[in-house]
Amino acid sequence: MNIIKIRGASLSFDNNIIFHSIDLDVEGSSIILLTGASGSGKTSFLRILSGSIPRIFKGSVGGFFQPSLKEIYRKVFYMSQEPWFGIATPYVWSEIFSTGSSEKDPMNYKNFLKELGLLHLYNRSTYTLSAGETQRLLLLKAFLSKKDLLLLDEPTSYLDKDNAELYAETLYKFSLKNNLSIIITDHRIDLWKKYTDQIYVFENRSIVEYESSFYKDVYNNFLEKLRSLSKERSVDEKRRCISFKIKYFKYPGSERILLKDLEGSICEGEIILVKGVSGSGKSTFLKLLIERIVNSRYKDLVEVYYENIDEDFVRRNIIYVPDNPFLFFTEPIVEEELRGEVELLKKLNIDVEKKSLSIKRLSSGERRRVAFLSAIGMKKRFVFIDEPSVGLDPFNKYLMLRLMREYAEKGFTFIISSHDPHVEAVSDEIIYIR
Repeated sequence: MNIIKIRGASLSFDNNIIFHSIDLDVEGSSIILLTGASGSGKTSFLRILSGSIPRIFKGSVGGFFQPSLKEIYRKVFYMSQEPWFGIATPYVWSEIFSTGSSEKDPMNYKNFLKELGLLHLYNRSTYTLSAGETQRLLLLKAFLSKKDLLLLDEPTSYLDKDNAELYAETLYKFSLKNNLSIIITDHRIDLWKKYTDQIYVFENRSIVEYESSFYKDVYNNFLEKLRSLSKERSVDEKRRCISFKIKYFKYPGSERILLKDLEGSICEGEIILVKGVSGSGKSTFLKLLIERIVNSRYKDLVEVYYENIDEDFVRRNIIYVPDNPFLFFTEPIVEEELRGEVELLKKLNIDVEKKSLSIKRLSSGERRRVAFLSAIGMKKRFVFIDEPSVGLDPFNKYLMLRLMREYAEKGFTFIISSHDPHVEAVSDEIIYIR
């Protein structure tokens, strides 16, 4: 028996059609995966079902919904693609209890915390969580909400392979046990294939089944294109490098040492990947090294040496793009953020007509690409980036990494925190955090 029937759903913003004629049946205890190109309307579709369109994001919604959209809103738990938007309280424990759960709740939240690898974080401040840890915490909140329909927007985008598999398996078991319906948007088709009942692609402003889509060919050909971006590293005795050694680091008030005896080199003209499981300290590593170089902080914890390169040059040429692009932008409009260089948009498959849009009107994937273009447009030579490929479909991810390789060959250096195997495929060096 269908719990939700959708016929001819459509959405437009300011007479700009996002999609039309979408038909979808959502049954009890089913998991549906929605995928497709960045900016094709996946997030907007979830926002319609959650009620944030048109109540928060103004748009024109059409089509037949059974039950009505107002009834659907009451059944729904929506998890945003940007996990930090789902956090409302200062501690992990208070975030759990904000759902209405309690110590006597028959659903044992501590078992779920343990299952998701979060039990040791129970007393932590939520602002110190990594994006991947936040995503797992929000999954627990979704379970505790006891809603009939979960809408999860890119829920594994910040998770390494093992934690993503754990996440998907836990979600699948919970759906079966509780007769729960779930709609997921994600680009990790291989991950979800064995857990989902249906896979649909947003294509040509509508949806089609994955097996009959053009997107399937793009997805399958992506790895081969990526391999062409790797390069043979040449031995250069006069390489310009920054060597570092982090003796140890832990957050104030925490007993856990996050980073210890971590050392390596960052050389000009290379793409360097910082790799580790969710919560291992990848983002902390980037911020710690930047603080040490730019502001001379943590001298007792972090040693830095310069080889054939001027220290002041490095200090003046560092820029950092965080995993939340909103924390990077300094201007409200795309054209202003790019300082007028709107032709850069074409390099990453963004319509130049979007130059006059507000940053907040872009999709998450588009915001991430604009942040990257803004960073390289500043001509800084050392670009530290946290999770640059999140929310990008295979084609647009390829374009970003190709542009990164192009600038690396011009002498730019990219230090990337990511668990994405595609980023690893094009990296010249890897710094492992275990």
